Amino acid sequence: LEFRRVLFRSISVASSGYRQKHLQSAIVAVSGDIRSALTGLRDSVTGPYLDLLRNEEKKTTTRYHEFALQHRDSPDVILTLDARWRSDRTSIAAKRSAAKSFAAALDALATGNDQLAARAKLKAKELPVLLSPYVAQLDSLIPVIQKAF
Repeated sequence: LEFRRVLFRSISVASSGYRQKHLQSAIVAVSGDIRSALTGLRDSVTGPYLDLLRNEEKKTTTRYHEFALQHRDSPDVILTLDARWRSDRTSIAAKRSAAKSFAAALDALATGNDQLAARAKLKAKELPVLLSPYVAQLDSLIPVIQKAF
């Protein structure tokens, strides 16, 4: 809800600060740069960051497995170790889910940006109608992203 207010307020300020003609040309002029930046962020999240999480999961699994082999005669240690391992796996899964939600949010922003540029001749009052589906999608993704961190 807060994100929606900030977005609509920014649109209002931007549209009142420019004459309609200047706003249209500015939106179209920066649209490609915004798309590139959002795509770059998305690619870094879906590529290197997810790879980092996979490596973290492998190392964690190996570390716990080796420790369990060293202490196989101690059931209390094994139970404690298993609980910690499950907790670490849950944490990594939450981070992975948040990364995927963040990538989806970046995709929604990029699509909203494209729609805005394609319809740059809209009046300021029409912008919330155009952008509200993307804002709603972002509102639903933000809690998933926040949960992991």
